[in-house]
Amino acid sequence: MYPKVSVFVVHFNSMKAKDLAKENIKALSQLDYPDYEVIMVDNGSSDHTFEFLDENINDSRFKIIRSDTNTFFGGGNNIAFKYASP
Repeated sequence: MYPKVSVFVVHFNSMKAKDLAKENIKALSQLDYPDYEVIMVDNGSSDHTFEFLDENINDSRFKIIRSDTNTFFGGGNNIAFKYASP
């Protein structure tokens, strides 16, 4: 039996690295682990990061969370933790 694993990814104005973000999504969706979830946090971006994530993720293992303010890397991880499965 495998324990459930939560992967946190914090984004801030990721449209400058759109290709890298796409590769990240693709790689995470192809993980060879039976029980995981990915929590993506748009951490107060002023570009279209949230819309990009919403349009490019079609996997039920992914959760997309939007923060209205930038809480920096640690705060973004704290936000993701709130949405992680127990």
